[in-house]
Order: sequence, then C-alpha cells, then structure tokens
Amino acid sequence: MRKCLFCGGRENLTQEHIIARWLQRELGISQETVRILGGSENMPRVERELVFNKFTDGRICRTCNSNWMSKLEDENKQHILKLMRMEDIEGELAYLSEGGNDSLAKWAFKTALLLGNTAKDVLEIPPSHFEALYHRRIPDGVLIEVAFSEKAEAAGWKAGDATWNEQEMNDAPYMVMLQLEHLLIRVTYNMKESQMNIDNDTFEIYPECGLKGEFRIYQDMDAMLMHCDNPWNINPLGW
Repeated sequence: MRKCLFCGGRENLTQEHIIARWLQRELGISQETVRILGGSENMPRVERELVFNKFTDGRICRTCNSNWMSKLEDENKQHILKLMRMEDIEGELAYLSEGGNDSLAKWAFKTALLLGNTAKDVLEIPPSHFEALYHRRIPDGVLIEVAFSEKAEAAGWKAGDATWNEQEMNDAPYMVMLQLEHLLIRVTYNMKESQMNIDNDTFEIYPECGLKGEFRIYQDMDAMLMHCDNPWNINPLGW
C-alpha cells in the first residue's frame, strides 16, 4: 500500500505537482510536453512524455500538500520570481543573507527530492531525507547553492550520483540541478566533506549563507556543472 513520501501517512493521498502550478503558469509551460528520462549517461532513454500539468507524484498526502508544503510555496513565490527573472538581484541576495535563505533552502530541497525521485535508476534518495524535511530539517551533508544563467530556459533539470562514490547505497551522494529561466539551483548531498562539490562562484543558502567568491553569471547549467571539483554521473532528466 502506498504511503506519503514525507510523513508516511496512508490516507488521503493526492497528486502533488512536482513543478508547482503557480510556477508552471509563470513559466508558461502548463501545457508544454515534458520528457522524463532514465537510463544511463551512455544509454539515455525517454521513460515517458506528458504535459507539465500532469507531472505529479501521487505519494503526497493532503495534509502535507495543503499545509507545510503550501506554506513553502507561499513564502518563496515572489522571491523565486525575482531571482529567475534576475530582478533586484542585490536586494534578493540581501534578503537571503538576512534569514530568508532558510525557507528558500527548504523549498529547493523539497523540489529536488521530488525531481530526483522521478528517476530511481539514476540515483537513490534516502527515505530519511523526505522524513527530515517533514520535520522541517535538512539533513547533514546537504549543500544548496543558487546561481544565474545568461541563457534563460523555462525549466530543466539534471541529476546523478558520483563516479568516485564508495559509500553504501542508502547513503550514496547525489546531485540535483534545476533551472528556472535564469535561476540555477544545485542541491548536493555527500557525507564525506572532503569530497563535497566546491564552487567558489555560487551563492550558498544552506548550510551557510553567502557568496563564496566573486559574483558570476554562468553561460548555462552545464557551465555551472563544470565547476564541480569532483566527477559526477549527471544526466538530463527532463525538459
């Protein structure tokens, strides 16, 4: 019997939009076709095609959907819109530095969990990560960064694991990258700090908050990925 990914409840399961409906409307993609990919880097394959408005996960209960998850969307909506349109970047980064990073980091982590969970053959996200977010926590070992792309894309994401990983599968590193117009978000999990992705030109929003180097606008998502210190098996998962 299915249960909620976050709280474990088995009643009143709903279809949660992986890309929120308000965000789909702002991006103008509600009726656009999204191709969900699987397979490996050498043998990618299209698992399914559907319109964004049908891109949902049915393992979210109504209580989670309409309470804390809805609150995250409401708290971050206006800030996400400004960031993805590169409007008042200085003001938005100041807002994050003054405490707004906590809510945006949880929104980014929630979105990364749901996106990554669409391709289990590419990476395995520990169930404990969903449970942690239900309790309003982000697990140790998670790094969340934002940056900007010169090239705007309505929506796209990539995910994968690490080529150097020697950890157990239930604690394996993973990375999920998301682009919303000009906004780039990268969520990386790795318990080995010495092998954590390092990029000195992003704005970290979790666990710390602040610009780690000089402000950079990347050419695109791939350019941001190239700044990883360690090799990752990153695959495009949807567009």
